[in-house]
Amino acid sequence: SRMIFFPGGVAFDFTLRLAADHGLGLDVVPLGGNCPYLLVRQVLPHGAVEAWNKQCLDGSTAHIKALRPGDALVCVNGFANNAAMLRECRERAVLKLNIVRYASWFLHPALSPALRSNPRAAATAYWQGVRRLFRPAPNDYLLSCGTEA
Repeated sequence: SRMIFFPGGVAFDFTLRLAADHGLGLDVVPLGGNCPYLLVRQVLPHGAVEAWNKQCLDGSTAHIKALRPGDALVCVNGFANNAAMLRECRERAVLKLNIVRYASWFLHPALSPALRSNPRAAATAYWQGVRRLFRPAPNDYLLSCGTEA
């Protein structure tokens, strides 16, 4: 796995192997617009990501790689569009996840130069993204955590 720091954020990847009786354990929502990312709304209990996060919290700099709400899932197993990433997460036991974490959604490249030059429009776009994080998502975007009845 690798980690790349850039002005305004960090990009990293890691690979997870899912246990037969546990899913990925993420609640994600499409970022919207022309941006093909899946935004992490929450890490669900008892899933592979929760186990990964516990490993990352070992007191080292690995804590940066703990997945958290607001992170963007940008590629899964080489696929970089919403439908394909969701399919991979549901159907594959080994997942290579590429994540981008922005210090602020104002720095997100999906914000056009016009938005970046208009702080009011950028602030509106930022808060729309934040609201999207907390809006109920259809069950199509819940990636199960484990054995559900």
